[in-house]
Amino acid sequence: MNGRPVVASVMGLLFVTPAWSATDTATTAAPPPAEAKRLFEIDPVLSGALLVGALGFGGLSELILSTGEIRPQDPLDPSILLGIDRPTAESNHIEPGAGTLSDVGLAATISFAVADSLLSEVRGLPDGWGTHVLLYAQGFAFNWAVGNVAKVAVRRPRPTAYYEKRQTGMTSADTNSGLSFYSLHTAVVAGVGATATYLAFARDDSEWEKWLTLAGGVGLTAFVGWNRVRARAHFPTDIIAGAMAGTAIGVLVPHLQRNPAGLNFSFFGDGVESAGLVLLGTFD
Repeated sequence: MNGRPVVASVMGLLFVTPAWSATDTATTAAPPPAEAKRLFEIDPVLSGALLVGALGFGGLSELILSTGEIRPQDPLDPSILLGIDRPTAESNHIEPGAGTLSDVGLAATISFAVADSLLSEVRGLPDGWGTHVLLYAQGFAFNWAVGNVAKVAVRRPRPTAYYEKRQTGMTSADTNSGLSFYSLHTAVVAGVGATATYLAFARDDSEWEKWLTLAGGVGLTAFVGWNRVRARAHFPTDIIAGAMAGTAIGVLVPHLQRNPAGLNFSFFGDGVESAGLVLLGTFD
């Protein structure tokens, strides 16, 4: 009589122990790594149309500017300029080599954009080199188009135009001498730096990469802008405006193509006296 409970207990232990072990193993096992998600949702039709349209507009406006049909304005008395710009207009010194240095800075910036795109492929990121190239190209195209629109609309004489008028007493007939506002060199460099910084933080790169990218973008923008002023190609306010416009475009282009979650349009108002359209959503 006393043997049966012992046997039953041993049998129960044999059946219970494997189940306990399996449960414990499953609980302590490391979970599978989460699959990395794409950060950007690229619509080929929309993105392609925006890129081709901006490049086409920028290129066509550049051709029009090259014909000489747009006449520059006559430089006025430098005393009416803002205090920050007046010394540049009154200076008779043009720093040799400064224009070349600004071109080198622009070329280095574009080279960085290409390298960053290729590096994304080497790292095996979900958003590969094609996505990165597209974002950088769109930023460049929009900066080119918007910058040329501003130049044609404002037609501000360059600092060199003031210098030439003092030397010759005549106003230059060269279209380029009246395209000071704003600095397209600075805008493009600032745009690439802003996009690169946005991507670095969105990808959650290492801390030193994030802040080095930000510092490099700011430093290169300042370097190019400073040399554009030294070359007397632009006023300081042209540089500031170019940096602001380029940064805004450089951030907006990738941000508006982030993967949207629950993106939708919402109408409000009575449709008679007031109405509106709101775009709602969050971005991963």
